[in-house]
Amino acid sequence: SVSTPSPGGGQTGTLGLSIIASGNVTTTNNLLVAQYSMTCPTDATMSVEFGPDTNYGMHTWSQPFPSGGGTLNMLVAGMKQGTTYHMRATVTFPDGGQFVDSDKTFTTGTLNPTILPQITVTNPNGLTPSPGIELFHMLSIVTGNNTRVMTAAYDNTGNLIWYYDAHSQNDMPQPIKLLPNGHFLVALTNGSTVREIDLAGNTIRQFVPADLTTWLANAGFTNSDGSAITINDIHHDFLLLPNGHTIF
Repeated sequence: SVSTPSPGGGQTGTLGLSIIASGNVTTTNNLLVAQYSMTCPTDATMSVEFGPDTNYGMHTWSQPFPSGGGTLNMLVAGMKQGTTYHMRATVTFPDGGQFVDSDKTFTTGTLNPTILPQITVTNPNGLTPSPGIELFHMLSIVTGNNTRVMTAAYDNTGNLIWYYDAHSQNDMPQPIKLLPNGHFLVALTNGSTVREIDLAGNTIRQFVPADLTTWLANAGFTNSDGSAITINDIHHDFLLLPNGHTIF
């Protein structure tokens, strides 16, 4: 409130003021992904802009804080290896007001090049490539242990900007697809695991054929002769449907 002295003075009404602490940036399980965390005392949304300097140039999507306020952890991906990036968050309130955080820096790690696919980019006749990135799920049919990264994303100039390590030497993605919530759904050929992961590679949920067998039985599905349906394998592809169901 504001108070002025007499004569002709007085005191205004009161207006609430929220103090927002600066956010912080931390590493994740993925060397190319940062986590930007902020706490807001009220309803709001947050996005993060990032880039090689304070001009930024790239940004995440906008996500809401918990209802009534709380902490939001935003994963920031799309950065090249061994590079220092500047980033800052913008908090937007329901009335349109904004809080812009101070600049932070984050340096990405570097993967051993021997575990990465060799990528070469050629632009025929100098043509401009279509916008976007290339997301690869690669198969390596080899005997013995395989430690190569087989899920990776590259920009249009051939720079690695994201990868997924399935944490098992012979897990091969077949395939991996982006979900509406920003996570990925991946089918792994070793053990036929279907797994939802976030950008940092953290497992959100997963199931195997034995789980699907149990769910079918619990839902009352059987073979035509009444015997139990047994799922032995899930592989090659899946299709996400608009109603939230998935075809395997």
